[in-house]
Amino acid sequence: LPATPPGSKDARVRIWDVRSGLCIKTLSGKCLGEVSSVALSPVADAVLVSSRDNANRLFDMRAGKVVATYKGHQNTAANFVRATFGPGGLSVIGGSEDGAVHLWDTASGTPSGTLGGHGGVVYAAEWSESALLLASCSADSTVRLWEWADLGAEGNGHGAEEGAEPAAAGGSTH
Repeated sequence: LPATPPGSKDARVRIWDVRSGLCIKTLSGKCLGEVSSVALSPVADAVLVSSRDNANRLFDMRAGKVVATYKGHQNTAANFVRATFGPGGLSVIGGSEDGAVHLWDTASGTPSGTLGGHGGVVYAAEWSESALLLASCSADSTVRLWEWADLGAEGNGHGAEEGAEPAAAGGSTH
């Protein structure tokens, strides 16, 4: 059943059947702050929820329960900071008010690194499977490109270091 999960100001996530336009499930009571983004898992019936309480949470959509929590970033102010999935859904990638891109292991919730270099809030980071690049955008009016292979062993982002440099010479800032 195709579904799309929009975020909300009331700290709830609603799962919608896009064919019928009906809300088929509401996830509530699990997020302590306003929902700032949602992302569907590429490999499971799960949804990644970012909220303004300094946490990203992975919900099992069928059970309606949190199966992993990702912390260490900042998401509390009036910004819409997003999180999404990395290659194969094995990593969670998120922006932060601290100016860094944060990475976590999807299954364990363990932080696996940060990418520095932005001079303002990182609103979002997005993985491109076809280009094998991670792009991040910031309040400093830059977009940075990161080569995933340079972020750690086996392309999973583990071992990314604080302040790791973007892909191309010149900072790959656009």
